[in-house]
Order: sequence, then structure tokens, then C-alpha cells
Amino acid sequence: MPSCRCCRSKRSTVRRSSTPAHVLSLCIEGACRVRHFDAVDAPPLDSREAFRIRETENRILRPGRSTSLTPERDNIHTFEAGPKGALGFDINTFLPGEGDWSGLELDESSGRPREGYERVFEARWIGKPS
Repeated sequence: MPSCRCCRSKRSTVRRSSTPAHVLSLCIEGACRVRHFDAVDAPPLDSREAFRIRETENRILRPGRSTSLTPERDNIHTFEAGPKGALGFDINTFLPGEGDWSGLELDESSGRPREGYERVFEARWIGKPS
């Protein structure tokens, strides 16, 4: 069954939405940088071991622009609102089955990916923020 939500943000969110769903995010006002990643070799969500993720998208959403993800594609994602914030609208189609998610720590300390051309970064699950 589809569901919708509106969110306003002035900060960055990094998470993995593992709940089985297809999601379309539409920017309504302001601007935000959206980045999507695919897991290369992710451990279970309760692990704290480092693993690799490949960046698949990195762009600015402005009003009328959208991005999407599925359980298999671009499921690890970040939204970072621009200086004036951003207002977005998510349309979610939840699929049958159980799902879970975890916050993610992305290692960008070197200022560049571990594997440059392939845009592969090191990451670590951090659990659900409190």
C-alpha cells in the first residue's frame, strides 16, 4: 500500500532503508544534495565491521527534481539540505516481507574514495540513532 510523507530538513541524513519498499523522493522547495550507494560486501546490520559501498549517484535536487531507490538499487542514501533548507515529499510503496535498517558511518576522512574511479568508500553500520 502506498504512503506519503513530507519532510523539512537543514541537516544531513545517512541511513539504509532496508524495509522492502520502492521510494520516490521529490524536492518541493529549497535544494538538497542526494547521494546513493550500493553495498559491495555489506555484513549483517548488527555488525560493526567495516565494509565497502559504491556511490551510484551524487547530485543536487531542486524543486521538481526527484530521485528513487529500491531494495536492490541505491538503497544506502544521504540527503544533505542546502543552506536555506529543503522540503521534500516521499512516496513509498511497501512490499510484503520483513525489513530493518541501520544508520551508517561513511569514511570520507581522506577526502576521496578508496577506489577512485569506481567511487568505492568504506562504511560501517552504527545501528538506529537514538
